[in-house]
Amino acid sequence: MDVAECGSCKSAWFPAMERFLVPYPDTQIILQDPDFPYYIYHYLEIVGGLDWKVSLLERLPFTPFHSVLEIGCNAGVTLDYCRTMWNADTVIGLEPSAYGVMGSRLLEVPILPQYLHEASSLQGKLFDFIYATEVLEHVADPLILLQEIKRSLTPNGILLLTTPRAGALNLQTPPGELLAALSPGAHYFLLSPEKLADLASQAGFAWCHI
Repeated sequence: MDVAECGSCKSAWFPAMERFLVPYPDTQIILQDPDFPYYIYHYLEIVGGLDWKVSLLERLPFTPFHSVLEIGCNAGVTLDYCRTMWNADTVIGLEPSAYGVMGSRLLEVPILPQYLHEASSLQGKLFDFIYATEVLEHVADPLILLQEIKRSLTPNGILLLTTPRAGALNLQTPPGELLAALSPGAHYFLLSPEKLADLASQAGFAWCHI
C-alpha cells in the first residue's frame, strides 16, 4: 500500500484504500470460536487500556456528566469505569465487533452492535459526554461522523477522541508504533492536528483543544 501526504495540511492517507480494506470478521463466527472467551478474559485482565484512558478522562469536568456514549467501546471497560467512578446515570456503547457482545454480557453494560448512523434507538437522544478512542481513522469520511456526534451532544456536551497523528510517520518512530499507526487495511488516514481542528470547526464544535 502507498501512503500519501497532503502538501497543505500534512495529513496522510492511503490512496485506493477500498481495494485493501479488511472488514471486521463475522460476529457470529467469532462468538462460536471456543478460544474467543479467553481473548475477552485476557482483555479484561489487562483492563483494556484503561490506564491511559483514565488519564484523559480525569482531566474533564466530569461531575455534570449524567449520560455517556462511547463509540467503538470494545468490551465496555471505559463505560463501566464511567458508571462506577462518575456515577453516570446512563452509559451506552456502540461496538460492531464480537468484543461488544461478550463485554456487554460480562460487565452488564448496554452495548449496541451498531455504528452511530445505524443506531435508531439512539435517534433523538442527547449525551453529556461522547468518547471515541481510535475510531475516527477507521471511517471513510471523518467529517460526517463528527457531524453525527455533534448532533448527539447536549448544548454543553463534550467529545473526547483520540486518533493517530500524521507526524508519527517518520524514521524515528519505533516499528511497532509505526505499524499500529498505519494499520494497513484498517486505517483510512492519519490526521495532522491542524486538519483535525479544521474538521471539528466544520462539524460545528465551538471549541477544540488538541
